[in-house]
Amino acid sequence: MAESARESAPASEPAQSNREQAPSARNQIDPASLTGPVWTAARAVIAHLRSAGHEAQAVGGAVRDLVLGRPVHDVDVATDAVPDRVEALFPRTVAVGKAFGVVIVLQGDQAVEVATYRADGPSSDGRRPDAVRFGDVVEDVRRRDLTINALLMDPETGRISDLVGGLADLRAGLVRTVGDPLARFSEDRLRLLRALRFAAHLGFTIEPQTWTGLVAVPLTGLSAERIIQEWDKALAGPHPERWLALLGDSGRLTEALPLRQASAATLARLARIRPGDHPDLAAAVCLSDADPAERQGWLERQPLAKDRARRLAWLWDNASDPERLIALPIPARRRLFQQNDATLLADLLVRWHGPSAAVQNLIDQIGAERQAAFTTWITASDLLGLGMTPGPALGRTLRSLEDRQLSGEFPDRVAALAAARVMAAG
Repeated sequence: MAESARESAPASEPAQSNREQAPSARNQIDPASLTGPVWTAARAVIAHLRSAGHEAQAVGGAVRDLVLGRPVHDVDVATDAVPDRVEALFPRTVAVGKAFGVVIVLQGDQAVEVATYRADGPSSDGRRPDAVRFGDVVEDVRRRDLTINALLMDPETGRISDLVGGLADLRAGLVRTVGDPLARFSEDRLRLLRALRFAAHLGFTIEPQTWTGLVAVPLTGLSAERIIQEWDKALAGPHPERWLALLGDSGRLTEALPLRQASAATLARLARIRPGDHPDLAAAVCLSDADPAERQGWLERQPLAKDRARRLAWLWDNASDPERLIALPIPARRRLFQQNDATLLADLLVRWHGPSAAVQNLIDQIGAERQAAFTTWITASDLLGLGMTPGPALGRTLRSLEDRQLSGEFPDRVAALAAARVMAAG
């Protein structure tokens, strides 16, 4: 555990928590419960494939979440129909990964991923197979990453097919690879981060052999974009602090993030994050203990949208020290609290520092400033009308008058205009 602040829990245990109570894993689902737009679209796709003489069933995370009683947000379909056949059977498709057997079928306003049964060849880059061949359902299940993600279900009967022990692992609360862990993680190194995420979100334990394989494979060759995507998913779910602690235990922390350890302080801050919080709250808290220069350098190397990168840098600059904010001159503090991300800053202050009188004072100030909708009383047109000429002096005068207004020196526009007249003349 060289990179984690935790000392007592085994490396493969979820951080700061015992495993959640495991479900009574069922091999039968009531098909009448498969309602809503997502299931309606998936069932229509499966029914059409079957009517054309093909095998088709729901697979993967949707089945896992159904068994766990969790919300299902999308349903993937596995079939023996090859991509060209899928495209021929459905009028609206998108060939997002046709070389790997994946076609998106547009069904109403839903997008259903349809994947042909396949077997993956070796991977030379640790990201994707060098070649794939279409196969049967057994081969398709055995090339998947985790047993709990390799369940199949017939939505017409509700029967779940389990070829790799996924139901037993759901019942036991285990994250386990399908087959040899070293091979699975070497084929696609993103699977390391996925395994940690599922363990953290579900409160599961990583099975010992799976853990041994996970810590043996580096993240080398994994693109920054894929790491960021997985980081966002991990932080968006329940218990992001578990994920960060497991990342530290695995020895992969410094490979993925600009952190030297998953400190107890950072884990406590992340534990204050709740599902539904703005995603940049968790992101800012996650790296709150990083060296500022290393963090900024890391941020500049990431494939982030410019507005998100700017927001994160601004949040780090302004949330780290509440006392500094309190000590700012009134005009500077009010300007800061008028910015669009100030409400997010208020949320971050309490996640970062916890409840305190100083933090609550700042939150109250931000709320009041956002409600006040400040409008400057003196404009450039006013100063030009008073005889000033365009240029730096006019800009400095405007700024000075705004500072004085923000400080409460002027009771109204008349007083501000009188001060402007004096400054313009002098």
